[in-house]
Amino acid sequence: SAGPAIIISESHVTTYPLVQELNKNVPPDARIGLIVFDTHVDIFGGGIVPHKINVLRRLLRDHDKTTGKRLIHRATVVGSPESLLKLSRGGNSDPEKFSPRLRIIGEKDFTKPSVHELMAKEVDEFAKAGVSHIMVSVDVDVLRSKKLRYTGAEYNPLHALFWFGQSSFEAVRQDSQALVSRLRYNDPDSPSVLYEPELLGGEGLSLGDLGTTVDALKVETERKGIKFGIPIGQAVVLGDIVELSGPDFGGNTARAALALAARIGGQEKNNDQFRFSGGII
Repeated sequence: SAGPAIIISESHVTTYPLVQELNKNVPPDARIGLIVFDTHVDIFGGGIVPHKINVLRRLLRDHDKTTGKRLIHRATVVGSPESLLKLSRGGNSDPEKFSPRLRIIGEKDFTKPSVHELMAKEVDEFAKAGVSHIMVSVDVDVLRSKKLRYTGAEYNPLHALFWFGQSSFEAVRQDSQALVSRLRYNDPDSPSVLYEPELLGGEGLSLGDLGTTVDALKVETERKGIKFGIPIGQAVVLGDIVELSGPDFGGNTARAALALAARIGGQEKNNDQFRFSGGII
């Protein structure tokens, strides 16, 4: 259909074939850049097969088989907590040393000096690299899940229990208390975000954080003459929202993803909250 499009997927690996296809729909001299919102920097593991943990590595290093050009020319990852970056430093997958075409804006640096100035700087760097089109990719694990009960994401212990044979939400809810000693509940009837602290670390970004950043990105890409989104047919793909999987208690994660998609598509302007189906999330 015509108009802005945002792809929603259960895995970040689908960003790879999406970018492959989008490269076929831009001029041969076009260069695609990617702004990624993610708790994890997906450059881990080698191999030639794209996977959710190496998808960004493959996108930065692989070339289009027809044109020979890079699948993406530059990427910025926003939102990784210092605890996870620290674990990666010094290794073969150190995100801060992986490639000069990859920049990391950690969770602690996200609002310094301001979101708009941050995006202005990033877009300037994309322009210097000759990027002609920018799209966004949002992994829902970057959201402020510890407080807002977004359970429908990877790396959530509830999700792990599902994979290990639990067949009902009730069984998962009961057994999740024994998964790790630090799992927490905000109330006994609705599990809060049950994330293992060492795996995810940080506080996460709010929907307002993401919305304000995308708004600033649109302003800055227009200033530099870079297209926000990539045309395919009559639609313009602005990006994707990924890693929606596992038990989503209360539908909070799905509602957040839909509200975020609306914001990316330009249908919501409130910087602090998202309104969806009559409620605020």
